Amino acid sequence: MEIGIRGGKIADIGTGLSADAAQTIDAKGCLVTESFVNGHLHLDKVFTLEMAGQAALGEYHSGGMGGAMTAIERAADFKSCYDESWIIENVRKVCQSALKYGNTHIRAFADVDSKARLEGVKALLKAREEFKGRVELQVVAFPQDGVIREPGAEELVRQAAETVTSQLRERERIRELAIKNQYMRALVESDSRGIVTVDQTGRIVEANSTARKLLKLHGFMQTVEE
Repeated sequence: MEIGIRGGKIADIGTGLSADAAQTIDAKGCLVTESFVNGHLHLDKVFTLEMAGQAALGEYHSGGMGGAMTAIERAADFKSCYDESWIIENVRKVCQSALKYGNTHIRAFADVDSKARLEGVKALLKAREEFKGRVELQVVAFPQDGVIREPGAEELVRQAAETVTSQLRERERIRELAIKNQYMRALVESDSRGIVTVDQTGRIVEANSTARKLLKLHGFMQTVEE
């Protein structure tokens, strides 16, 4: 059985596929499947059992829902030591492991309250950018201890949402700038007399007189440093 892939999607399944492939992978009789999805993972809490203490785990597995509630309260006390710097290290370990075993889509929850603040959310957003294109992280700002009974939780959730929205806007702005810069360079390069200098992001920072005339004609002159 052969599987043909085109543009990152399955294009054909059968035997003796005729198309030439840029890359051939021999599955050696193993299972071929789409990536796995983890629809609910509290990613801010991974590898924290020893930090939080065994008592919380013991409560969670005893006493029914009452024990679970006690465990949540114990875990809540631990969140006062939340810090983006160590949370991100734990998150990276999990994402690397997920990638290794084919789990490339994760809906990741981060507690948001007066103790955890936005430390978990910030770590998850950073990881989302670091693993972009390899592991897709959907970040959820999660008021674990409640919105009504936890003072300030509602405002923190609002701040988390604004942070995510701001990050998405910035990503779109960078994408649009990249497209614009590519067009500008193509425009100048179409005339052999036009010479430009670009920085490491691809932005034109210098241009000779011919290039400047072309850019000014098409309304791009303001993006070039005088």
